[in-house]
Amino acid sequence: MRAVNADLLVDDCTRCAALCCMAFAFDNGGGFGVDKQAGQACPHLAANGGCAIYDQRDARGFSGCAKFTCNGSGQRVTQEVFAGQNWRDDPALTIPMMQAFAMARAVHALLLLLQTAQKLPLNGDQSREIVGFIAALTPAGQMSQGWLRDVTNSDIESRVHRFLRSLAPLVGNR
Repeated sequence: MRAVNADLLVDDCTRCAALCCMAFAFDNGGGFGVDKQAGQACPHLAANGGCAIYDQRDARGFSGCAKFTCNGSGQRVTQEVFAGQNWRDDPALTIPMMQAFAMARAVHALLLLLQTAQKLPLNGDQSREIVGFIAALTPAGQMSQGWLRDVTNSDIESRVHRFLRSLAPLVGNR
């Protein structure tokens, strides 16, 4: 059975262009200590791309940051789609990187669900269907903007969710 490459679903912030610190809007009081529009850098984003208040995020009102995981999509967008480029060095990349990050997060969320579903007592047909979905959500080479657009504009998300709902009876058997 083809498994999801679990390493792809683990955050590696050192290989990312701080996409979560820029792409999302923050609402003061909603797990974030400031109001910030999507596409703006967090005021605590340091020049080196790290968080200037990393060890104090919870205490400073940024529990949303402390809890967030992109499931590895940030570094894939930075390294694979944009070849290590950074929106801070080239502001013209801000919107394309935000768009790619949103699409990659959707792909990684589906892969994470499929990885979890593989732990269920599946029959052969169900196992093969998961393998097919994983293959459809895994580019032959590196991720690209075109591949992300094609995948996220397809019906794969609705098909995966429909399939996962069909596995509900197996969850009660665990």
